Amino acid sequence: MKTTASRVARVATPGKGHSLHWDDELKGFGIRVTAAGAKSYIAQAKVNGKARRGTLGRHGTITADQARRKAKTELGRMAAGTDPAAEKKHDKAVSVTLEAVTESYLGNR
Repeated sequence: MKTTASRVARVATPGKGHSLHWDDELKGFGIRVTAAGAKSYIAQAKVNGKARRGTLGRHGTITADQARRKAKTELGRMAAGTDPAAEKKHDKAVSVTLEAVTESYLGNR
């Protein structure tokens, strides 16, 4: 199935957990649907031998065409060896300030 807004709207929610629905035209691009009814566009590829999946945005917040363009960019970065999970972890670690660490330490002692 080609991922379009109308097809995404018709995807049924699973009874529990989540289900994945992949696009026929762009390998690694799809949609994840949760039991709560949340629908998110995703991109998945192998990076250094490990499967990595990243969320591109929620259905309704971005369009299927915007998600497809983002997926092409993200899949290209993954093919070049960029691990989105490692980048996210690095960005989170860099954003912590010494003041925040000190306050957390003193608050837990």
